Amino acid sequence: MRARRSYGRIWWIHKAEAIPYTKEADTFPVGTLIPNIVIGPLTGDRGHVRGKAQWKDGRWTLETRRALDTASKYDVPFVPGEPVYITVALYNRVQTRHSEHIKPVRVVLQP
Repeated sequence: MRARRSYGRIWWIHKAEAIPYTKEADTFPVGTLIPNIVIGPLTGDRGHVRGKAQWKDGRWTLETRRALDTASKYDVPFVPGEPVYITVALYNRVQTRHSEHIKPVRVVLQP
């Protein structure tokens, strides 16, 4: 994934760019925006779902991708014609009180 210069880029940094915190390296002036999320390649169960969100024309669109059956004990397989209920959790750059989608979304793949 190639990093793009955008507002969202302020809040995250790739694992390859991150360095461990030390008092000696803490030379940033007061008020500096520092990414609070370190991202890296997602593997295992965390790597099953890929997604991309886009804000356009006053609304968000979220596109996701996942194998129909991941073979994980934590995932439900998608079977065409049978409903699967999902929720979407959001991260709003705060340490607590994250938001989430309260009402499940019913997904039925066409047979």
